[in-house]
Amino acid sequence: MKNVILQEKSIHMKAKNVVPFILFSLLFCLHVQGQKELEGLIKVGEQELKNKITFKQDIADLPFYDLEGEKMDMNKVNSLLDSYKFFPQFYINENNEVEAVVLRKMLDETPSAMAKMNSLRMLKKKTSESPEALEFSVKDMDGKSFELSELKGKVVVINFWFVNCKPCVDEMPGLNKIVEKFKNNQNVIFLAFSFDKKNNIELFLKKHQFLYNIIPESKQVVTNYGVRSFPTNLIMNQEGKVVYKEKGFHHDTIFELENTISSLIK
Repeated sequence: MKNVILQEKSIHMKAKNVVPFILFSLLFCLHVQGQKELEGLIKVGEQELKNKITFKQDIADLPFYDLEGEKMDMNKVNSLLDSYKFFPQFYINENNEVEAVVLRKMLDETPSAMAKMNSLRMLKKKTSESPEALEFSVKDMDGKSFELSELKGKVVVINFWFVNCKPCVDEMPGLNKIVEKFKNNQNVIFLAFSFDKKNNIELFLKKHQFLYNIIPESKQVVTNYGVRSFPTNLIMNQEGKVVYKEKGFHHDTIFELENTISSLIK
């Protein structure tokens, strides 16, 4: 009887030891899996941020990991980012395209606070983008028709603006340079939506050059896309998904637009 009790205790002790071992093994496998995903990728530092990085993939398709190497879903990612206690550590390929992201604590010594906030801003901007573009059928100032469904297979660059918007006017020279750069590529389309009436835009164009295909009186499109800040720039890829969106005019907007377009037409 004593031997039976001892055997039962031994089995119980072994079972207690097996559970932590299994949990450790699972965590180790997750860690190794996360490490393998990062193999061959470049950990983004402050210099790479200055050189600009791009998101060729949809944000939902990127793998996100915690510091233990465990993969996270977007709900958890957004929750941690909203706490402002974490920032995204990007991992890029040789083309400066983000392939994976690890969430690190804001309290970490490196990189600088500015780099952490820039990384956070970039990712928050990406997570706020809508995955699918909304259909529209419009005509520009010259009567040329554009339907989003017929633009599949092309990169569609969109600007939301109005004539009395000073930041909108300030960014136009830079936008015009982008149009000039890609004007011979028929697979890149530039559209500018304004709720202004056609005659007001015509008066505006006598003093200012704007090379986009301008769509007047497009309040419904502005509303459908939920635009409340002007200017707003966005880019749709060849599958009709929004891959870039920027509210307001920032010093790096033009570079980001040009870089994103270039990455899509390679």
